[in-house]
Amino acid sequence: MGVIRETAVITRDRAPEFRIWVDGSPQTYRKNKKSLSRYIEKVQNAVREIVPFPIKSGRIDIEIWFQSDYLRPDVDNIIKPILDAMNGIVYFDDKQVRSVKVTALPHDDAYIISGWSKHETFERMDNGAFFVDIYHGLAFPGPATKIKRKETPNNSLQSTSALTRRRD
Repeated sequence: MGVIRETAVITRDRAPEFRIWVDGSPQTYRKNKKSLSRYIEKVQNAVREIVPFPIKSGRIDIEIWFQSDYLRPDVDNIIKPILDAMNGIVYFDDKQVRSVKVTALPHDDAYIISGWSKHETFERMDNGAFFVDIYHGLAFPGPATKIKRKETPNNSLQSTSALTRRRD
């Protein structure tokens, strides 16, 4: 019997305003204070190299992408240190952030991300870096439409990623 292998196919339909690369793995607040302080400073230094001034928009989307050796990485706990590090540099207040997406790509699984250069992205991630993409505004699939809050259906957003299985 063959091994079942998952291949994630992820489609990206817009370019980020900023892409920030940070060397090393994302950290959580569970680290000791000294180590966490160095990590936040490292993220801030990487952000300052790319972002010239804070974004004024009240609708900022953030995507965090990293490779993980763990089957189920702790994605929810890596968000806050990164957002705290970007506060005052990418945005004036974290209330401007409307959405955060974290994607942990399995280090030993296959995946395809359309529109990315292997040299630019995958090689850096293979060498232990992660990145944060910053977008202005919220993205909705299809043509732009005005949606009133009361009329928004629970399932109005479609996933831009698909998971397929194949046998090798």
